[in-house]
Amino acid sequence: MTTRRCAGTKLLPHLVGLGKAKELVLTGDFIDAFEAQRIGLVNKVVAPENLMTESMAMAEKIASRSPLATSLSRTALDQGMEASFDQIMELEKSHLIICAQNGTEFVEKRLKEMKEK
Repeated sequence: MTTRRCAGTKLLPHLVGLGKAKELVLTGDFIDAFEAQRIGLVNKVVAPENLMTESMAMAEKIASRSPLATSLSRTALDQGMEASFDQIMELEKSHLIICAQNGTEFVEKRLKEMKEK
């Protein structure tokens, strides 16, 4: 991955910090998977033969959560990169209200599933 092809100079400082981003971009150094994980560029390193199993496990975990809360959380995280603290507090408050108004069906479904296990 090069920074020229994927807006890396915008995204990289958010992921690894400005100092490390400058080091990587200006030196052109390549890093291995474990260094990428250590600096926060990737979340997890797995062996190639375990990639699909690990990916599906994470996908299943995410899919088990409330779709509404998951969607709103993604929105808040994405907007949080650029918004002020006060703006995000207001957004989170509105998201909590939306979840409270719409979440009972999901909670009831999950409780039923838990009782059946």
